[in-house]
Amino acid sequence: MAGFWDQIKNIFGKSGEVHERQTPAAVHELINRTEDELTAYENWKKSSRKDRALRFTQMEYEKDVLSEENYIGSTFYTINKPASEGFILNFNEQIFSPLEFQHYFDYLKEKILQLDYKLYSSDVRIFNRPGYVESIERHYMKPRYRFNEEKRFIQQYGNVMITQIKKNHKPVYIQLMCNRYMDRKYSSPRPFSELIGHLFAQ
Repeated sequence: MAGFWDQIKNIFGKSGEVHERQTPAAVHELINRTEDELTAYENWKKSSRKDRALRFTQMEYEKDVLSEENYIGSTFYTINKPASEGFILNFNEQIFSPLEFQHYFDYLKEKILQLDYKLYSSDVRIFNRPGYVESIERHYMKPRYRFNEEKRFIQQYGNVMITQIKKNHKPVYIQLMCNRYMDRKYSSPRPFSELIGHLFAQ
């Protein structure tokens, strides 16, 4: 799958920690939604458009998991590494408007916080790349401090990072990653499929 991941990075550019260290952000600030955006978000959560988006991503996830490989050009990709697991959801204008894609990004954060997680940071970085402007929005969450009977920290699904990438203010993709603790001080992580069931439940 490493070859596939290299292709993904080639398609979407080198967004990531290494590239960000090499290119200082022109803007780095906390995510701050306007009152209009918050109202639109609450209305979207009550709408059939949200339900349609959840059905779509659930179907795409199931289709991707059943296939033997990820295909370039697909809408949805699963990511499975030794210490992390997640997915990439490409923007699909037949399912989302740009604002609805932002809603979906924030909705995933809200669903994670329902699972006894705490919000560690929520910020946006804007970079002036050659020929375009890239925006990287991130919600970073950690499990709250809870211990099991063996005195091990209950990591649940690990730390969760949700990232939305935009180019010239247009949405490109959302990535959700669960980064697991491998240390003996932590409990075994819960299965990622269980988290997916929670995220896409209507």
